[in-house]
Amino acid sequence: MKTIRAFFNKAIKAGLVSKEAYPFTNYKIKTTPTEKRDLELDSIKSIMLLQLNETDNLFHYRNYFLASYMLYGVSFIDLAFLKLENIIDNRVKFYRSKTSKPYNIIHNNTLLYFYIPDQTKFALCVI
Repeated sequence: MKTIRAFFNKAIKAGLVSKEAYPFTNYKIKTTPTEKRDLELDSIKSIMLLQLNETDNLFHYRNYFLASYMLYGVSFIDLAFLKLENIIDNRVKFYRSKTSKPYNIIHNNTLLYFYIPDQTKFALCVI
């Protein structure tokens, strides 16, 4: 519904639709916060200790998941666009793409460094 409302708002601004045709005047879109969910520590340990070959796609998927988990649940889009300059003195500093909220997370594992390529500006080889 938010997307449809955004289209109507843009169409009204552009003069393509009259304000009288706006269907959201008396309608409220409910926004409830996302319920926090977590995995048991044993599950995380099992994922971390899973032996996978580096040529297996599951190896990379597992590492992306763990990197996201270790960086406080950073979204995949933010992880994919993480730049080398965002990794400073064992800290990962970036702005979340969706909210522009700043993050400054301590990072002392080698998981991200496994993916840092020689000739690109992004920390992971996703893009």
